[in-house]
Amino acid sequence: MIIVDKNTIAEYLSDYLPKFSQQEIKDLIEIPPQDLNFSYAFPCFQLAKVKKKSPHLIAKELEEQLELPEYLEVIEANGPYLNFKIKPQPLLEQIFALKEKYGRIYEEIGINQIKSSKIVIEYPAPNTNKPLHLGHVRNMLLGRTLSKCLKYKGDIVFDVNLNNDRGIHICKSMYAYKNWGNNKEPDIKSDHFVGEFYVKYNEMEKKNSKIIEEVYDLLRLWE
Repeated sequence: MIIVDKNTIAEYLSDYLPKFSQQEIKDLIEIPPQDLNFSYAFPCFQLAKVKKKSPHLIAKELEEQLELPEYLEVIEANGPYLNFKIKPQPLLEQIFALKEKYGRIYEEIGINQIKSSKIVIEYPAPNTNKPLHLGHVRNMLLGRTLSKCLKYKGDIVFDVNLNNDRGIHICKSMYAYKNWGNNKEPDIKSDHFVGEFYVKYNEMEKKNSKIIEEVYDLLRLWE
C-alpha cells in the first residue's frame, strides 16, 4: 500500500535535492490553499539561498527535471512554489483497505508511530451572565469533534468545561442589580435576568466611565 503524505513527497524530492535532508524537505512542505486544488506545495525560497537563483526559476527547473511517480497526477510550478496533486486512486485504496481504521494509518502499519499525548481541551466555557447562543453551540461541536478525533488517534484527552461564573463580567451584572435592580425578583429565565443587568451596566458605563472602578472594588472584595 502506498502512503502518500509529506514523508512520501519529501523522500521523492530528496533524490533531486542532495544538499537537503529528507527531514529538512519535509519541514518545508506546505498544504496549499484549497482553491488551488493541489495536495502539497514545496516553496523554493530556501533553495534559492543555496543555488543562488530566483525561487521562481528553481521551481520551474524542478518541474522539468522531476519524473512523475505513479501516485501523483501532476507536478506544476506556480511562481516560487512547486505543487503536487495526488491521484485519488491511491487514497481511495487506503480508505477501502483500512475502512474504519483510516485516520490511524501510522498505528496500523507501524510507520513513524507517535506516542500518545495528554491533551486538555476546554469547551464551551460559556459566560453565565448571558444566554447561550449559536456561537456556543458551534464551539461545543468543534470541541467535541476535536476531542473524539484525538482520542481515536490514541491521545489521552481531558475534556474540561469551565463554568465561568467568577470575574469582572459577573461583577458588572452584580453592580447593575445592586444599583438599579430595586430588589427585583426574577420573572424570566435566570440567564436572561442576569444578562439584562449586564446590558444595563454597559449602558450606564457609557454615561459614566468612572463606575468601572467601583466594579473592580466589588471584584476585589469577592475574590
